Amino acid sequence: MSPIGKSCKDIVITPAATAGDYSLLLKVRDPSRDGLQVLCRVPKGTRYTYHHPWTGKTWDFIVNHTYIGVATQGDTLPDIVKAGMVLTDAGLAFGDADTLSKWINPTKNAWDDFDWIRYACQTADTEDDAILLLTAEAVDQLHATGVSENLFVVGPQKAVVIEADAIHHTINDVSDVLVMSNYAKDLWRTQQIRSLPIAKSFDAQKETWVRRGCVVHLGSLCGIKILETTPSSITARVFPVFAFKNSELSTEVTISVGKRATVGPYSVKLLEINENTARLSLSTAEHAWEQEVQSKIQPVIGNITVQDMIRWSRLHATDLDGLRPMCEDRNIYEASMVFKIPNEHADLLSSGWFAPNHACSSIYIPIHICDDDFYDPYETGDAAALSLALLQKYGHGNLTSLCQSVENVFLFENEINEALAHLMIHADLNITSFLSELDQGMQEQAYLTEQLWLSAPNISSGTLKDLWVENYSKTQQNIQRTISMLRYMPESNTSIFILEKIHHSISNSQNKITAIRGKTS
Repeated sequence: MSPIGKSCKDIVITPAATAGDYSLLLKVRDPSRDGLQVLCRVPKGTRYTYHHPWTGKTWDFIVNHTYIGVATQGDTLPDIVKAGMVLTDAGLAFGDADTLSKWINPTKNAWDDFDWIRYACQTADTEDDAILLLTAEAVDQLHATGVSENLFVVGPQKAVVIEADAIHHTINDVSDVLVMSNYAKDLWRTQQIRSLPIAKSFDAQKETWVRRGCVVHLGSLCGIKILETTPSSITARVFPVFAFKNSELSTEVTISVGKRATVGPYSVKLLEINENTARLSLSTAEHAWEQEVQSKIQPVIGNITVQDMIRWSRLHATDLDGLRPMCEDRNIYEASMVFKIPNEHADLLSSGWFAPNHACSSIYIPIHICDDDFYDPYETGDAAALSLALLQKYGHGNLTSLCQSVENVFLFENEINEALAHLMIHADLNITSFLSELDQGMQEQAYLTEQLWLSAPNISSGTLKDLWVENYSKTQQNIQRTISMLRYMPESNTSIFILEKIHHSISNSQNKITAIRGKTS
């Protein structure tokens, strides 16, 4: 009951809450198909054959919209593409999170969540088209899927969350901010095995006084039982125990006054103790998690940027009162993407920022929907493997500030690049080569910088720590100074070699920008 499973975390932000005329979608992917995570591009006109979700008969498809996705290594062309998050040249971004309902297509031909997304993203011209394909066609007509999902569609006109399985679906517009993971809300009561025994609804809460032996329910069969009270704590256990015997969650926890803890699928906060009675607050752990993440977002609503979404993707359990982290150490493989959908020229300037493995050990790199290629390591899995090696060397959170220093430069330079791309569009110049080359430059620079960190004996101190500052020009100066210093240090040849490659890559990018300025001035 209420298994942890592998699942995803999504945040949707509409223009009402962002710092400009754009929408954002963050998806942190804990892939159900294990393996290194890669970028893939599927061009318009691609043809492939799949199968009908019930009969298994062959079904020919043609891709009407170029899309860029994140998939497990091997789940890309020329095989059937199994992307877990997608950006299309219709200016649409797609994400999902499994909800583990039993209302599914039970046949061996059932589609998975990747098939579901692909069916919509390759064809949809608008947000409404995507909604129709994901619901009326995939659910009402085809009953296609062997999974249940929360599906997120973000475009230049609106953003929606769809809760769906093979039988049911609901559609809700996102007005400003939405946070969601692998649980149902509207469809909570349809999940009679997974959800309904835990609480009568996703957001059920109760505040009550308890004594030893009391059982507290959320309008449900299951709950928590108070095993012991002391002057400063209580010990709580899931009830009944047999219902959670195969759970990976902690089923018995001691909680001090003023503290919160997760007990099985519940969040329990001990508010006060008076002699042998205690006052506590009980909710589902999923609701508590959502509220905690929302509390991080609330102070910047109206001014949210890509940088904020990247920061939230790196939240650990210690940042979220012990609740489920965004950056999850229990998973070997994890990737994140922040999609940005501008209100203007979404078909050309929609973009993504990709972290190939855990966000706290990855430098986010940019892509644009008009890009026609990526730096090879992000397509082969080498970039994800490098990020994983950094995580194993430095641990969670210890590279975050260094990653941010590189990303700050990329974000600054990318704004310049996009402003030039706007000018090129209005001058009827093709922006594909321009943005593709500059994005690949940043991808190469990120990869080389991570190689530098991996080869260094200790990056937290020394000459390599503060290379990336503000913009390309200042970073170039730092690199030149660092190379000069390293020439007098033993065993620095590898670091010098990598630094020279980064310097050369940045110079190439600067030259391209200068050339385009000449054409648009």
